[in-house]
Amino acid sequence: MTSSRQLGEILRAFSTCDDAAGVPGSLDDGSKALRNEDPKSLNYVFTRKQVTLAQTIESEVIPRLMMAHRIASPVFQGRKVTNGAPSAEDVRELTRLILQHDETVARAFVEALHHRGASIESLYIELLAPSARLMGELWESDAADFTEVTEGLFRLQQLFHDLAPAFEVEGVRQPNLNGRILLASVPGEQHTFGLLIVEEFLRRTGLECRSSTPRTLKDLTALVRDDHYDVVGLSASCDVHLDSTASSIKALRKASRNKSLSVMVGGALFIEHPDYVDVVGADGSARDGRDATLQLRRILDTRLTHAK
Repeated sequence: MTSSRQLGEILRAFSTCDDAAGVPGSLDDGSKALRNEDPKSLNYVFTRKQVTLAQTIESEVIPRLMMAHRIASPVFQGRKVTNGAPSAEDVRELTRLILQHDETVARAFVEALHHRGASIESLYIELLAPSARLMGELWESDAADFTEVTEGLFRLQQLFHDLAPAFEVEGVRQPNLNGRILLASVPGEQHTFGLLIVEEFLRRTGLECRSSTPRTLKDLTALVRDDHYDVVGLSASCDVHLDSTASSIKALRKASRNKSLSVMVGGALFIEHPDYVDVVGADGSARDGRDATLQLRRILDTRLTHAK
């Protein structure tokens, strides 16, 4: 863990390298090639860069180092802080970092929460998934544009994949479930991050799981026509997809090679409106990956009992 002393040494070395390059305060590797430029113009550019660097260090680097220093101090060694589950404020902070910085800064924040006591499972369900939903809300309210949200979701997926190995190690392997599961977004649905998390939970149970983001209803029904699935999980985020979810479920049951196909739904639409589960004709719903595991265990165990 980088200490304040080490940070100071890094900054002093940085300054020394700049001076050796002949351009005080330079942040460019090609500073020597710029020596013939107008000195006033160079000073302006370098001064602005120095200010930007100082602001970044003051607002982001130093607070993260202080947080990390507190976590690594003897008081915290050998134990984790209780009640370390991510809060709504943590979700907002991660979303801000994701949208305004690269994933390195966001990763340091997530690691700090993990050391504070949040499990990887909790980080998935109570931090990363809500952050993805918040980005969607920011996009819908025009508080963030399409490019910002797209890049932010890409960084969020990088964090998700970075945590995956630890998630496998941390989880207690449950009795394996036998079955083939298809996870898909309703055609036209843009928010699919939640499916990644649900898939990760299901794979820990030994289920054979496939995920897809079909563009059309024809693409969706082709999946169940070509392969046998025990359960299909559909995800939808907003009211505009209510009718298409209902029509998708009808089409899936008609096209499926498995005439006893079970269909579950999830996503923000059904979290906010549980009564919609019956409206669209689904067999059940799940709030998150943890809940999906429990619901699928119930469905598959019931089916196995009836088969006997």
